[in-house]
Amino acid sequence: MSLVGALTKAAKAGETAKKTAPFYSAVDEALAAIARPKGTGAEFLTELSKQPGVKKAELADRKLEQAFKAKGKMTKEEAQQVLKENPPPQLKEKQYRHSDAMEEEDIRDEVAQRWFGRPYDEVTNNRHRREIMDETDRRMGEENGTLYGDYKIPGGEAYREILLKLPESRPYAGNYSDPAKYDADMRAFNASGKSDYQSSHWKDDPNVLAHMRVQDRKGPNGEKILHVEEIQSDWHQEGRKKGYKTGLTPEQQQEMQALLQKHADEDGLLQKDNARLTELIDLENKGVPDAPFKKNWHELAMKRLLNYAADKGYDSIAITPGSEQAKRFSLSRQLNEVLFDPNTGHLAGRDHDGKLVVAKTGVTTENLPDYIGKEGAQKILGTPADNTGVHALRGADLEVGGEGMKGFYDKILPDYLNNFGKPYGAQVESAVIPANKPELKQVNGKYQYVDNFVDYPLHVFKVTPEMRESIKQKGLPLYQQVGIPTVGAGAASQIPEEPEYGVGGMVNSAAKMEALAKLAKLREEMLPRAEAVKALIAKDESKYLRDVAPNSLTNAEIEAEIARMKARAEAAQPEVKKAVGGAINYDTVPDMFDEGRMIQGAPFKRGGKVNMTANRDTMFLELSNKKLKRK
Repeated sequence: MSLVGALTKAAKAGETAKKTAPFYSAVDEALAAIARPKGTGAEFLTELSKQPGVKKAELADRKLEQAFKAKGKMTKEEAQQVLKENPPPQLKEKQYRHSDAMEEEDIRDEVAQRWFGRPYDEVTNNRHRREIMDETDRRMGEENGTLYGDYKIPGGEAYREILLKLPESRPYAGNYSDPAKYDADMRAFNASGKSDYQSSHWKDDPNVLAHMRVQDRKGPNGEKILHVEEIQSDWHQEGRKKGYKTGLTPEQQQEMQALLQKHADEDGLLQKDNARLTELIDLENKGVPDAPFKKNWHELAMKRLLNYAADKGYDSIAITPGSEQAKRFSLSRQLNEVLFDPNTGHLAGRDHDGKLVVAKTGVTTENLPDYIGKEGAQKILGTPADNTGVHALRGADLEVGGEGMKGFYDKILPDYLNNFGKPYGAQVESAVIPANKPELKQVNGKYQYVDNFVDYPLHVFKVTPEMRESIKQKGLPLYQQVGIPTVGAGAASQIPEEPEYGVGGMVNSAAKMEALAKLAKLREEMLPRAEAVKALIAKDESKYLRDVAPNSLTNAEIEAEIARMKARAEAAQPEVKKAVGGAINYDTVPDMFDEGRMIQGAPFKRGGKVNMTANRDTMFLELSNKKLKRK
């Protein structure tokens, strides 16, 4: 069974124990637990949004806000039907393995079946047969078995490449027995404006949301280790750069159709009309197709690996650190010289044998990072040009990049695992593995490869028995963010920026690290004030902060009010009544007045209000956060 299939699957026939689905929806569970029997769609949405574990990302990806707000009065069963009509993203999985190498005839038939809905021998159109053979030759040469097995630490076993994919929108002939139905669906697809995402790394696999490259290792005592060589999302990396397609509004679609019709009727458009049509087409095609998990795709990938490790009996998960990632994807590994002429747009690269292996035209300073990475582009443009206007990097100068890799593999992924493992007493540890990296040397006058054992560092995370059992029994929430710092009431999670794709390219994450450091400092500064107020307010379960206008209070006034409040409570302590459990009853505390209006039991004296919620910590953080922002 695929680890990432439908979110609800029955156990396999014949299995002695029930197999839990790898992921579950916190939204679906929350609605099932809500006691409300009926209400408006908006009321169900509001109550649902407040439930523990419900994430805004899931509500947005499933378009549940629009779906519920469009409903009037409804029963709980009807609300659950809304969830069924707007299900979580349906993920599927594909693996490439060395053992999956296919024979030429099998690849040929697979291509023919996918493109034309029949085996190759039944394809009679000569042009189609040539297209199939061209694609078969390409796959035999480039994509038979695993594709990126050279980018890993030596040793290990069972190297594979795991793809997490979304369903394809485009109809494929191989899925149809009725040609008329296929033609109708293709017309509907073309009219819908939908499109599939195609990664440059996975040419035969549309809609790859994330990929993981892994292999197996054994520890010094025979431990079974799942070694993660790379985690990446080409889709969301490109989306971060280019944005996501939002599509045209119905009005814009109608306008474009009218212009197209006008063009057909009049055999041409006025310059003004042509410019508008071009603008609409560009708007429609701008960016990559929209996709879920924009900010937490790396957590989705890690949860899939945690589930896999628990299910398959791995003792730990190891991650290749950022320093090794930077080495394997450094320009210096493949090239000894890179030349770029911004005036002509020519980019050239030679390997260590002096062979021209890169020859690109039409390259600009803006898209240069697409070819040699962000840091490589910055470095080559920072070097003085020669008298012909050419910038160059040679030899050791090609040792560039790595900051983004280090931030992602040494900080972001370990932080996620540390927070996930905290309840189980598991934390990421440093380890070293020896691996044989044969080296070409001259022996007795002849060149030959000799053993060369090198110690490679790894991040290692133990899968404890309790963790394994919990994952296997419950599964993991499809949407969950742990270890991401937040500030104040309702503040959005600060999702780290992912590195540019492995298999070449990296990004500088210094800005992200600086932002996280500031957030941590802000949170630390808030703690003392939190304790001061919580000690006074949080004791009474029936009272909330009332009549507070944070925007009207200065820092000094806030501090003074906290001090006065504490002193007044301490002075009144002998006389105040005690609620059940000994909590202070603020109805007995001297009341305060504001312009003749009594505010009974109010701890602050200004007018206005903050949001009334049952979480006083939330209200305090809202107040304190505003204070911190003042000079």
